[in-house]
Amino acid sequence: MLTAYIDFNCPYSYILHERLLQCTEYSCIDWHYVEHNPTLDPASESDQPYKLLQQQVADIEKQVVDIDVVTPPFCVNSRLALLSMIMVERLWPDRADDYRSFLFRSYWQFGVDISRFDALQAILASLQLAWVDYDQVAEQTLFNHHKDWRNLSTELQTPALVRVPDDVSFGLTRYSDFVEFIEGTEGAELASKWSSDFNDCYNIACIDLDGFCQRLQHDAFGFEISSFTDLEGFIQSKEKHECDAILINFSLQLDSHKRNHDLNELNAFKREQLDYPILCVLERPNPALESLAFNLGANDILYQQGHLIAHVARIKKRIHTFKAIDLLSQHAHIDGMTGLMNKETFLHVLHREWRIAVRAEQALSVLILDFDFFKQYNDNYGHIRGDTCLKKMAKIIQDNVFRPSDIVARFGGEEFILLLPNTAQKEALLVGERVRQAIEDTAIEHTTNPQGIGIVTISLGLVSGTIEQLSSIDHMLEQADKALYQAKQTGRNKVSHLEN
Repeated sequence: MLTAYIDFNCPYSYILHERLLQCTEYSCIDWHYVEHNPTLDPASESDQPYKLLQQQVADIEKQVVDIDVVTPPFCVNSRLALLSMIMVERLWPDRADDYRSFLFRSYWQFGVDISRFDALQAILASLQLAWVDYDQVAEQTLFNHHKDWRNLSTELQTPALVRVPDDVSFGLTRYSDFVEFIEGTEGAELASKWSSDFNDCYNIACIDLDGFCQRLQHDAFGFEISSFTDLEGFIQSKEKHECDAILINFSLQLDSHKRNHDLNELNAFKREQLDYPILCVLERPNPALESLAFNLGANDILYQQGHLIAHVARIKKRIHTFKAIDLLSQHAHIDGMTGLMNKETFLHVLHREWRIAVRAEQALSVLILDFDFFKQYNDNYGHIRGDTCLKKMAKIIQDNVFRPSDIVARFGGEEFILLLPNTAQKEALLVGERVRQAIEDTAIEHTTNPQGIGIVTISLGLVSGTIEQLSSIDHMLEQADKALYQAKQTGRNKVSHLEN
């Protein structure tokens, strides 16, 4: 088993994590969390920590060209994030891998301040998890991890990867050395990089804020301002589909009923139609009015009399946080290695399609696909080559499923699953055979295939029928799994089905 010592505010830890994310052993890694800079204070007047951070990122960009990393706008203390991570591993171990990835990418790709409670709470919410305060056990765990890490090296402030006690890799190594350390083989392929949709120009909608809008309308700020006299004008406009943030007047001088009603309506409209931050603008600080605004759905508060540069920074930071959380929540539904839908999301979609099939009295088909002799492939070529092969297979499967309503997902390990709504058995068999043939025609080398054909093949199990025939979702999946077993037992490289 691998043991990884990492810190969320360390760029070398981030690169190591991104590399490990592509390995089959990722879910089996024993993660140990350490504070590289335990006394780091983001409010410190010293610029030395940030200069060091900039230099580290610059060095990484020269050495690593296939992983996205940006210089965060500030240094953060990672202690709260580390303790939160330890709590998630203990309480929700099945979501720990997603949370770990989100924390790293939030900071190193989107510049989110992960030292803040509200940022961590938002990331947890995107995973349908609630914040839980850390306890003494978590603090002791962090202390023990740090102690173990210091025992590896008393000098190096870097991440570490340990396979056995005497086999340790420190810091950022060449990719070939990393592959050799993990597997003993070379030539692995990394997954495609994430990209950010953050722009240099931000579209801001201002409602009942003519004077305030004029102050923001300056080329240097990078804002495109759309001004509306009232909420109705905004909702009826085409700009509502293009804006990155909404600023709305929430002045004490306005009619209180209309002011509160408009903010409540705007929040309801945003929740149903679009999603972007709402910032309320007040004349001056007013705790009672600010509390009301937050309760009605505001995401932040600005003051008419505040400093303009602070306003600009606050608006951009709020937009960045929203976009980061949105992108990260999208990736919560995706299998990190193949780019297909993950199992949890697939099951959610399956329940939805089941309800549709009940109402419409339509047939439903499910195909489970399995890589033939995958263990032999991994033993011969190594786990990283195995991962590369699975990614290639995922693309082939996706390319041979043509209808927009058909769903392809990774179901676990070397298994994939296809959901074909409103599809009877005859048509589903054609889809399964097309996918099987496409994998065979690609002729991916598999010299240790016991059948002696020298290439990768797949077996498929099919179940089709009406809702009455399929009985339940669990029964349907069990039948598909039995059909897959039948295909395996009767020669492999075929599509099998069970008669209802």
